[in-house]
Amino acid sequence: MKSHKKYKERIVYSPLLILIFFLFAWGCDQGLEPPQEPPPPSYGFEGVIYFQNWFPIDSIKSLRVVAFQNYPPGDIAVEYFENRLRFSDDLISSHGADSIPYTVILNPMYVDSIPYIAVGQQFGENQFQDWRMVGIYYSIGDSSRPGTVKVFPDSIVSGINIYVDFNNPPPQP
Repeated sequence: MKSHKKYKERIVYSPLLILIFFLFAWGCDQGLEPPQEPPPPSYGFEGVIYFQNWFPIDSIKSLRVVAFQNYPPGDIAVEYFENRLRFSDDLISSHGADSIPYTVILNPMYVDSIPYIAVGQQFGENQFQDWRMVGIYYSIGDSSRPGTVKVFPDSIVSGINIYVDFNNPPPQP
């Protein structure tokens, strides 16, 4: 009778052991590798900046593409600290080039359309006041006002090209 009881216990516990084995095997398909993080979403815009009549290198402290959430933009320091602008890496290393590609990555929590995109030149030491716009993005065929760019989640909008003529800057906001 004892041997019969042991047989019943094996039958009862065997499906449970098989289930535990499959759950363990299913959860260990990558071995001890840490879980992979999904890539961060890409959200922004890109294009090419075309240059004419470069100023001397010592008159340009910084050169960046700047995307403002407001048009006309307010005080640059306030816009920056209230997270209402984004900008590219510094482009000064391309001084003298006819054209350079750029990309601006945006924060999807704050923007979905950009009403004012410009190339800004820092000409003095004050990083919040010594700026002038030297190029503005205009919609194709309409240079009367800045072009608005609609950016969709998980996308980079291409073709946002800007023309910069240092001798003929656009109207300042």
